[in-house]
Order: sequence, then C-alpha cells, then structure tokens
Amino acid sequence: MNDAFDPEANVAGGSRYLRELLEHYNFDLVKALAAYNAGPERVEQYQGVPPFRETRAYVARIVHEYNTKKIAQEKEAKQKQLSSKATSHAHRALKPAAATLAAESPR
Repeated sequence: MNDAFDPEANVAGGSRYLRELLEHYNFDLVKALAAYNAGPERVEQYQGVPPFRETRAYVARIVHEYNTKKIAQEKEAKQKQLSSKATSHAHRALKPAAATLAAESPR
C-alpha cells in the first residue's frame, strides 16, 4: 500500500493483509481477525485470541455482523427461490387454461 490516506489503496491493502492472515491461520476467521486487530505475534503468544478487551470485542463484533449479513443473504436467496417457483407454477397453470380457452373460442 503506497498511501494509507488514499481510501482505495487503504481498503485494497487491508483486504490483502486480511487474506494473508486467513491463509496463515488456515481460514480460521476468528484467529485471522484477532491477528488483524492485535497482531499475529499476540495470537501466537496466546495461542488464539489474546485476552485484550478491545480485540475480543472487535472479533465478536465482526463475526456477529458477518453472520447477520450471511443470514440476511440466505433469506433473500430463499425468498427469490420461492418467488421463482411460485411464478413457474403460475405459468404452468396458465398454459392449460390458455389452451382450453383457445380450444373453446369460436373461430
């Protein structure tokens, strides 16, 4: 990251660093977030999330927000799927009715 005050560069650098931490901790999100906040040396020292109030609150907040958004996305996907099935069933029901109407209409 060249300029920490450039928002785009800052987000890109932070994202790269988090990805490196995730890989280092075998995609253990809790350890990666703790290392992102307190530093990898502290996670190694305490063999997990260090006993710092700020780090524990940070990890809990991020995990909670992630889970909340994930649940909302899953609900939205399920709603779309149900809506799509309902539309599909309605179209199937309309086809026979349209065919019956066409057959019954005078020519």
